[in-house]
Amino acid sequence: MSKVLRAFQKQEHAIRKIVAKYRSNIADIDEVTQDVFLTAFALEQREPVHAPEHLLFRIAKHLAIDEARRKINKTSLSLEDSVDLAAYADERQFSPERILDGRQKFLIFTEAAGS
Repeated sequence: MSKVLRAFQKQEHAIRKIVAKYRSNIADIDEVTQDVFLTAFALEQREPVHAPEHLLFRIAKHLAIDEARRKINKTSLSLEDSVDLAAYADERQFSPERILDGRQKFLIFTEAAGS
């Protein structure tokens, strides 16, 4: 049996606690915990692992942090994407000519609508 598998079975609860510090959703904790094992196991296939528990804990922390960052970046939108900035525009940032033109167009529209 692999050292990583034995260490994972022994420390799964502790690994889940590490992941839970950064992720609160049970599905996320399950997914990251599984990724911890798979990452460590793949590493063990390439080279000998001398401290499998330490390796699992480090991987758990790093993957949990990475997943948290990914979720934040995925769900956050920029202000330009989510709000019509024209609705909050300050008239002072437009030239006087543009303001006058807008007012004239508005007057024409209100006169046409009132007829």
